[in-house]
Amino acid sequence: MEVAAGIHRIDAPLGDRLCAMYLLVGTERAILIDTGVAGNVEAYVLPYLASIGVEPGRVRLILISHSDVDHSGDTEAALSAFPGALLTCHRADAAEINDVEVIISQRYGQFATDHGISDPPEATQWVRNAVRSVPVHLELTGDERLRLAPGWAVEILHTPGHSLGHVTVWDPRCRAAIILDAALGRTVPTADGKPAFPPTYRYVGPYRETLAKIEALEFEYLLASHEPVMDRAAGQAFLAASRAFTDEANAAILALLRAEGPLSTRDVLTKVGPELGPWPLETTLSALAFPLVGHLEHLEAIDQIHSIRGRDGLMIWQATK
Repeated sequence: MEVAAGIHRIDAPLGDRLCAMYLLVGTERAILIDTGVAGNVEAYVLPYLASIGVEPGRVRLILISHSDVDHSGDTEAALSAFPGALLTCHRADAAEINDVEVIISQRYGQFATDHGISDPPEATQWVRNAVRSVPVHLELTGDERLRLAPGWAVEILHTPGHSLGHVTVWDPRCRAAIILDAALGRTVPTADGKPAFPPTYRYVGPYRETLAKIEALEFEYLLASHEPVMDRAAGQAFLAASRAFTDEANAAILALLRAEGPLSTRDVLTKVGPELGPWPLETTLSALAFPLVGHLEHLEAIDQIHSIRGRDGLMIWQATK
C-alpha cells in the first residue's frame, strides 16, 4: 500500500512473520529498499509495481538496509528485474551481503567459538537457500542525499546497532523515517502480533545512539520491517520500549551475576531470557545471544563485569567487585 505520498510498503511472508520492503516512487526515479529472501522480487515486488503502473526501468537504485538475509537475499533477481539500477549498502555490511558464507560465519555463527551457541544445521541451510545475491556496486557511509523528483530528496542515515552498517532512509518532505530494523521494540512479532523472538540488536551503545537519532527526527511516520505502520504516537512508544528493553537487559544481567556469578554465556541467557520476554528458549537461544552478548560486552567495557575463559575455552562472566 502507499503509506505516504510516493512511499509504498510491500509485505512478504517470512514463515509466520512478515518482512516489509519499501518502494519510493518519484517523477525522476524510484528506489527499492531491501529485496527480501530469494523469490520475493518476482512474487511480490514486480506484481506490486505493475499494480501501480510503475515500469521497472524507473527503479534506479536498490538500497539494502543491512546484511540479514531477509533483507538482502534476492539481490540477483532485483538487478535482473531492474537492470539500470545500482545496488548499494553501507560499507560496514557489504562483505556479508556480497557472500552468504561470510554472513553465516561472521554474523550468524559468531557466538560458536567463544560462547558455544550456534544455529542448528537446518537453520544454516535455510540461510543458504534464502540467498541469491550478487556483489554490491556502491558502498555508502551515511549522510548521502538521493533525489527522486524536483523538490523531493531523501537522506541516508547511518543507524548502527542491529548491524554495524544498518541504514535508515529519512524523507523530510512527509516526515517519514524508514527505519527497517534500526529499532526493534521488545520483541520481533509474528504476522498476528505475537512474540516470535527477542529484539536482535547486537551493539548496545550504537543501538541506543540510533534510538536517540531516530527520536530527534520528529517523524510523522515510522516505517519498520516487521511492525505495522506507526504514526508519531505509536512510533514514540515503540522507540521508548526499545530503549526500556536495553535498560532492563543491563539490569537483569548485572543483578544475576552479582547474585550467582560466575556464569557461562549460556547460563546467563537461560536465566535472564525468561525475565525479558516470553520466547521459548529451545528455539530462540541463538537469537537471544545477539542482544545479551552485546550487553555482556557493554557491561564489561564499562567495568561492571569481567570475563575469563573456562577450561573448555568458552567465556565465563562475573560481576566486578
